[in-house]
Amino acid sequence: MDSQMKNAVVVKVMCRTGLRGQMTQVGVKFLDDQNCLISRNVRGLSEKVISSPFLSLKGKLKD
Repeated sequence: MDSQMKNAVVVKVMCRTGLRGQMTQVGVKFLDDQNCLISRNVRGLSEKVISSPFLSLKGKLKD
């Protein structure tokens, strides 16, 4: 696993996932690479305006 910290911003909140809707699928764009857009599952609440270190959310992001 890559241990470098990368800054990313949530650009699109797609849908709720999980058995009870506890996960949110979001579109994430890396700030250093504008062409890279990936989707991630985030546990808990998320908003479009959140800008946080991508790999330092301590268990908030799931593959």
